[in-house]
Amino acid sequence: MRMLKVLGVFTFGSITGLVTFSHLLNYILKHYKNITLATIVGFIIGSLGVVWPWKETIYKTNDNGSYILDSTGKQIVKNYQRFFPEASTETYIAIAYIALGILIVLGLEWYGQRTRQIKI
Repeated sequence: MRMLKVLGVFTFGSITGLVTFSHLLNYILKHYKNITLATIVGFIIGSLGVVWPWKETIYKTNDNGSYILDSTGKQIVKNYQRFFPEASTETYIAIAYIALGILIVLGLEWYGQRTRQIKI
C-alpha cells in the first residue's frame, strides 16, 4: 500500500512537471524562438560526446598503473576514447537508425510547415 502511494505521488509529480514544462517551453518558443532553438541545438551538440555509442572508457590510475577506486570500490572514470566503428552489420544498422531519425524530424517539420500554411 505504501508503494502505491509513492508511485501515485511520483506519477502526479511527473505529469505536473511535464505539463508545466511544456507550457513554459511553448511560451518561450512563441516569444524567443531563435534564441531558444539555438540554445536547444547547443545542448544537443554539447551532449553528443556523452551519448556517442562508440567509445572506450579510460579509468584513473596511480603511478604504478593500478586503478584508483572511489568510496564504493568502483573504478573512477577519467575520460572516454571515442572512435569511429569498423564497417560491420551493426554499424550499418546504427547509421540507418540515425538516418531514419533525421528523416522523421525533417518529415515532421515539413508537415508542420504545410499545415501552418493551410490554416493561414
